[in-house]
Amino acid sequence: MTTSLLRTNATVASAWALVVLPVCFALSGFAGIVYQIAWARQFALVFGTTEVAVTLVLASYMAGLGLGAWLVQRFLPFIDRPVRVYAVLELIIGASAIALVPAVIAGSDWLQRSWVGGQPELPGIEQLGGISLIYAGSAFVALAIPTLCMGATLPLLTRHVVQNDRQTGRRVGLLFTSNTVGAVVGALTAAYWLLPTVGLTRTVWSAAAVNVLAAVLALTVSQTGTRRRSGFSAAWAAAGRASFTRPPSPAWILPLMLLSGGVALFHEILWTRLLSHLLGSSLQAFGTLLAGFLAGLALGAAVGSAFTRDRGTAIAGFVVAEIACAVSAAVTYQLIGRLPGSTLGVAAVMVPIAFFSGATFPLAVRILAKRAEDAAPAAARVYAWNTLGAILGALLGGFVLVPALRFEGSIQLAVEASALLAVGAIWLLQRLSRALAITVSVVTLCGMAAFWPSAPTALLRASALKIDNSGQMLYYAVGRSSSVVVLQQNGSLAFRTNGLPEAVVETQGAAPHVSGEKWLLPLAVLSQASTDNLLLVGYGGGVVLEDVPEEIKHIDVIEIESRVFDANQATRGLRKREPLADSRVRVVINDARSALNLTQRKYDAIVSQPSHPWTAAASHLYTREFMQQAREHLTANGVFVQWMNVSFMDEALLRSFAATVLDVFADAKLYRPDPYTLIFVASKGADRYRPPAGNAFPSVGINTPEDILVALAADGQALRRLSRGAPIVTDDRNRMATVRVRCTFCHSSNSELRLTWR
Repeated sequence: MTTSLLRTNATVASAWALVVLPVCFALSGFAGIVYQIAWARQFALVFGTTEVAVTLVLASYMAGLGLGAWLVQRFLPFIDRPVRVYAVLELIIGASAIALVPAVIAGSDWLQRSWVGGQPELPGIEQLGGISLIYAGSAFVALAIPTLCMGATLPLLTRHVVQNDRQTGRRVGLLFTSNTVGAVVGALTAAYWLLPTVGLTRTVWSAAAVNVLAAVLALTVSQTGTRRRSGFSAAWAAAGRASFTRPPSPAWILPLMLLSGGVALFHEILWTRLLSHLLGSSLQAFGTLLAGFLAGLALGAAVGSAFTRDRGTAIAGFVVAEIACAVSAAVTYQLIGRLPGSTLGVAAVMVPIAFFSGATFPLAVRILAKRAEDAAPAAARVYAWNTLGAILGALLGGFVLVPALRFEGSIQLAVEASALLAVGAIWLLQRLSRALAITVSVVTLCGMAAFWPSAPTALLRASALKIDNSGQMLYYAVGRSSSVVVLQQNGSLAFRTNGLPEAVVETQGAAPHVSGEKWLLPLAVLSQASTDNLLLVGYGGGVVLEDVPEEIKHIDVIEIESRVFDANQATRGLRKREPLADSRVRVVINDARSALNLTQRKYDAIVSQPSHPWTAAASHLYTREFMQQAREHLTANGVFVQWMNVSFMDEALLRSFAATVLDVFADAKLYRPDPYTLIFVASKGADRYRPPAGNAFPSVGINTPEDILVALAADGQALRRLSRGAPIVTDDRNRMATVRVRCTFCHSSNSELRLTWR
């Protein structure tokens, strides 16, 4: 009777663990992805949003995860209560996220200023040879403790829940699926609720609270019994001695998973870049696409765990998953011009590819683990190798492959890589009949060779704003940060990045094109006594610099994407004026905030016209902190000129932005030269506006004081009345990036936004 009671208690305890631990791991996944999104934004405020900075932060995050999994396997034999250790790690993650990471980020800012700061000229990213080491080192130090702890959690929970050989794949798959489902919810919650509602800092605090909740729940399980150490110690020792013997051998699943991880991350980068043409590059678009990819991983892991009854079945499942991943990617790419227009429909495109990638993880653990005692060290090793591959995929994909191969070459490489992984698994993992192995390999390789994709022209023409996509495509390239397209439309050149309109440039012989963008330089020049040195943030099509007065002696142009200049050079023979031929213009490739952070250079005028304010690469250039930085780099009588598009403003955002400008500058005016454009002109001191005389800027139509007066929408007094009580746009609460405003550009005239408060 006593024995029966003990068995009953053990069964109840095991059932309770299988209910609670997946919930805990889902909470871990929720917090982990929220941290990833928030930390990327926090680091971007210090290092900038260049692809170098963003990718190195991501690589440091994943490096910590992989290293944590690799390290914990060495301690697993000595841990009697792995769930209790898991709970402690969750508390450490939360505490370090609140206290350690912000401190190291602040220290990183001081470090880069000390090492490469004080530059006499505005520095380009290529001039800062050691900056990548600062980015990578600072990010790894900041994220090391929380990510090492995150990486250790899966092996620890696997150590507790896997009791016999048949449970290995299913229960590892259950944990992986739960964690990824939590990450799906976390990505959507961060993008659509936490960041817009509570801001960046409190978003991190919220994730830390979720870590505490996971720890408390886990402690209800940690009091129950766990498996004995004896068999596990022997299994761990055997795993440590495992080597890559002559194939076929199960150990070869590790390099296969390394490559599989690289291909999966390569797919994520590629498809995120592709689909941004349809959804835009906003925080919400990124969160939706990330959630779609993670949802596919979760579903794939859940289904893949059902095919882990034995090693042979798992190997067959792995081969099928890789072939299916290649086929789904190829078919989706071929159908990309007929994608659904809804946000969820576009995000769902990533699900099939991610599904088959996710299925490989529980299959790989089952292939490597011979017995139940092997499950935890096998999960740790597979996770570590897979994460290392993901790091390589992120670095090579973002820096080299996608820019070099463009979209069509990148998808071809990804499909071929998945097909080759399937063929490799056939020959490396298990001895099959030679005829069957040759047949499957030949069919797979022939299918791979038949896939020869072309450029996705329909997608490249598409835009989240549903604007005119007609005209001949004169230029198309994929850069590290953006894809750039130039269309010839109605006698003009339409420049677009990631599907968003950046400039309309007049061609030779074409009728003049009315654009408020052309007013940026005249307003900067007319707003002070003299303008010798000018900084232009964001080049676009160079329209701002088509008619530069002789009095300006030097112009720095900073642009985050080098392909923008390539596009301008490629079409220079068609345009009326070529600003880049002006010897006064100096081109700098870098993030504006990062570059200004490292220079002592001051300017008489800073004209800021970055991309749309809700995009990830530009939203930080519309905050109080950026304006303060710009103010520090102005001369005593310098002016700050800010472009804004009415299409993405409502009254609340306009009031907030006006309040932000007036919080930093002593005086400001607002001009509306056309129905679509707002221009803020702010100064550090008294108004030094000098009316135009004669033919001041004839190409723009500015010849008399009345020409300026008619475009004046509000002076400083009117702006103060408008902005009274409005919240400031800050790095922590960036309403420009998080508040979603319906685009009126596509549906009606922007004159619907009436400035009646003058």
